[in-house]
Order: sequence, then structure tokens, then C-alpha cells
Amino acid sequence: MPGRLPAKRWRQLHLLHGIEIYRRVHRSKKGRIDLLPLGMPLSKNSPQLITLFPDRRGAVVAGWLCLLLIGGTVYASHRWFFLSSNDVIWLRILQSKPPLTLAWEQFAVGSPLDYRPLATLYFMALQALFGDWAPGYYGFSLLLHTFNALLVFFVVRTFRLSWSPAAIAALFFLIHPAPVRAVRWVNDAANLLQTFFLLLSLLLAWRFLVTGGKRSYWLSLACGTAAVFSKESGIVALVLPCVLDFCLQGFRPWKRFVRYAPHCLIAALYLYLYMSIAHSPGWRSRPEVFGIGSHVPRNLAYSVGFAWLAPDHPSPPLSNLLVLLGLVSLGAVVTSFRDRRLGVFGLSWLLLCALPTALFRTTGGLASTGRYVYFFLPPLLVAAASWAERAEEALCSYRWKRRLALAGLLLLVIATSLRTRRLAAEPFETHAGPVLYHFAVMWMLDYGGATGYVRDELGCPGRESLEEASSWGATLATQAKEPALQVMGRVVTALAEKSLGQTPAAMSELDRAAAILAGGPADLVSGLALGPNDISRLKQRLALSPLLPGCWDPSSSPF
Repeated sequence: MPGRLPAKRWRQLHLLHGIEIYRRVHRSKKGRIDLLPLGMPLSKNSPQLITLFPDRRGAVVAGWLCLLLIGGTVYASHRWFFLSSNDVIWLRILQSKPPLTLAWEQFAVGSPLDYRPLATLYFMALQALFGDWAPGYYGFSLLLHTFNALLVFFVVRTFRLSWSPAAIAALFFLIHPAPVRAVRWVNDAANLLQTFFLLLSLLLAWRFLVTGGKRSYWLSLACGTAAVFSKESGIVALVLPCVLDFCLQGFRPWKRFVRYAPHCLIAALYLYLYMSIAHSPGWRSRPEVFGIGSHVPRNLAYSVGFAWLAPDHPSPPLSNLLVLLGLVSLGAVVTSFRDRRLGVFGLSWLLLCALPTALFRTTGGLASTGRYVYFFLPPLLVAAASWAERAEEALCSYRWKRRLALAGLLLLVIATSLRTRRLAAEPFETHAGPVLYHFAVMWMLDYGGATGYVRDELGCPGRESLEEASSWGATLATQAKEPALQVMGRVVTALAEKSLGQTPAAMSELDRAAAILAGGPADLVSGLALGPNDISRLKQRLALSPLLPGCWDPSSSPF
């Protein structure tokens, strides 16, 4: 048995790849010094972290190309050939002002939809590269998604897990169905950006704690700043380095936490800009939808549980099941590592990232809760990877059980990929009224893909669909308080009535829309207004022929 060293030989070492503090040193029978880590998972693989060093770049590039190939197979679809109306609105606003002026306004007063200046700069760069070419925007979203999956792999390896659980975690992050809308919606790229910068900031903060390098510290701070200016929930990236330091090295000496003063200053600056300067307050202006209250604990558990099943429209019994599953998941995360410090950090990371989603007073399905799963999915997958490695160790001596587990894992990957591909190719809208609304916005903003959008969403709309759209537009026009929405309701009804052959009714609706705009333009969003000229152009076009294809009467369609 190895003898215990005297107290003078107790020491603390920091590994370069994966921060683990060695505290006990034992001497073997042959006189060698063996360093035994406290509480780390006993991986059979090398503890070295695979990272962007010269001898590992080939493996990294090959792995990323595999992720890109799988991601393209899952996410690429015919819907890559047109944008949504929200994307077109963004592009037209970006084109309406000089780039430098617009860039300054993003930090000074905010964007038309929210205060996310770095996300707007990202869209400005894409707009300069691609114009209205939709596949370029979707391709960049997929690239960001694959980079995030690669960073998840690095984070898992940093937690001293072997490469196979790390690869599984990266793969499931890539093909997970819950955040599919965060990847397929161009204007939701803020989710991708904040996650990218948060993972980078975490890796660099870990490296700083290991090596003490100042460059890693400042780069981590820069990435955390980029995360918070990409999306407001990215403020977690400024908190995580301090949480990581506390979980791994304890509270003493407390003076070392002074180095996180710049993180606090940047967070305070952002909150000041967000609360007092930005004219786009986002969800905080709607306390009936978003706020602190008794709903937060349940919604927090629901959000975590939602990440495992990702139902389209959960029923009340299923929602209760998701809450229970979320509570079990929180316990599984904190106990996933033999070193409880890592488990506590994983739980803290998960709770901080899931908290913004839990502030919504109501829970939802893929279109609402699912979008925000993207931000807190990495800590869940890191914990799952740790449990997967434990399962691998337990099954290593049972060959047939191991093969059965691998077959089940393969079937799960295939089923998950097929579901995500189905969701990625689904229509943006299912009701004819909203489809015509988005089509009208695109047409009035001179977007060339508007016809392709409505054809793909509705095909050839029949009489029943057009009647539903006409009724939907009339309801919107009478119930909406904003003049722009009233105008758009009249426009939707006019498009549907024209395709139904009711030209006088269509022109009457456009006359009512023009009367609403007689007092002045109506803001569709801040920075983009509808004016009388838009209605005049639409009247001239509808006087010639319908804008929409109609299968019920081929003679009424120009196509």
C-alpha cells in the first residue's frame, strides 16, 4: 500500500487542460510519485483536452466538417429559398440608413425590435454580403450552430470526460429538436450568437484559472461582453467566470474576486443602457407576460424538463410530467460528476441560463419555450455526457449489453434527426390569414421571394382558405389598436377578396386602408412606416390581376 507523504509534500497543481486541483500525493511501492485527483471521473482516455493546437487542428477540422455535413442534412430544406416577413423588415431597415449611422444607433438607442446591438451588426454584415439572397442567411445560421456544437465538445472535454461522450453531446446539441426554430429563423440568430460567445467565454475563463494568463482573462471578458450585447440574457456570461472560480476553488482568499470588478462594471453599463437609453424595452414593457413571481420555480422546472421531450403543444398532464422531469434533471445534473464541485457548477450554469425563460408567466411549446432551450442546453448535455461515461464504464465488461446500448443510441440519434428535419421543413404558418399578412408585408417591401413564400406555405389557396383569410383580416382590422395593424388587416381582406373574384369589395377595403393613412404614415415597426403610396401601388397592381394563385378558379390566377 502506498505510504502517505509528510505535510510538507502536500501541494496543489493546476492541469493545463482541465482544471482539477490535486491535493493528495501518494508514493507507490516502486518509489514513484502518483498524483491522484480528488473526485474526477476516471476516464480511460487521455485527460488531455483536444483543442486548437497545431497537432490537433486536423482532428478539429475533420470533426467540424462532420458536424456541418450532419447539420446540413438535417436543417437544409426548400424553405431556405425565401425569408420571413420579420427578416425582410430587418433588411429594409438596415438598407434605409448609412451603415455607420445605423451601427451607432444600435448602441445608443437600440434596434427596432429590442436592444441587441451586436446581433444587428451581424445582420448588417450579412446584408452587405447577400442582399436579399435567403440561402446565405440560413447558411450562416447553420455555421454558427455547428461552431456551437464544436464548443460543446470542447467544454465536455474540459470537464475531463473522454472523447466519445463529448462527441455524443456535440451531436445531440446539433440535432436536438427543441431549439430548431432558433436555427431556422434568421431573425433569431441572437440566440446562436449569445450561446457562441458564452461558451467561448467559459472556456477562456477556465483556461485563465488554470494558467493565470492575462490574455485568457481579457479574451473571456470580451466574449462575455459580446454575449450580453448579442441578447439580454447573455448577461449570464459575465457571471459564470466568477461562479466557476468560486465552485472550483472556494471562497478563500476572497480578495481574488476583485479581478471580476470589470465584469460587474460592464454588466452595470449594459443594464443602464438597456433600462434608460434604449427605446426598445422588449419584454420588460409587458409585465402581464414577463416578470418575477410565484410562477418562476414551476416554469424553471418545466423549461428544464421540456429540453428532454420537446413536445409540439404540451397538454396539461404532459406539462406536469415535464415539471417532474425537470426536477429530476436538476438532481441528475448536480450528481453527474464524482467531483461535486463540477456538479454544483453545472447546476449553477443551468439555473442561470434557464432563469430568463422561467420569467415568462405562461409556458408553451416549440414556438415559445423551445426557442430558449438553446441557451441552457449545453449544461444539460455536459451532465448527460458524464452519465454516459459512467454507463460506458459499467458496461465495459458486458459486451452484449454494450452493443445493445450502442444500438439504442443509434436509433435515438436517427429518430431525433428525422424529427428535427421534419420540424425544420414545416411551414412557418398554418392559417391562411397570417400567411397573407406576411405576404403583403413582403410585397409592399419589394421582396422578390414573396410569391415563393405564399406558394410554399399555402400551395394554391382554395376558396375555403381565402374566405378564412378574408375573415381573419377583417377581425384584425376591427380589433387592432395600432393603425399599421388596422391597415394590414384591410390589405389581407383585399387580397383574399380579389382572388375570390370580388374586385369591388377588395377596392373598398383598400380605400378604407388609405383613409387610415390619410393622417400620416403608420409605423409597422420603429424605423419602417406604411404610407399612402404603398396602398396606391397595391391598388394599381390588383386592378390588373390577383396577386395570389387560386386553384378553385384557374382563370383568376396569372400563374
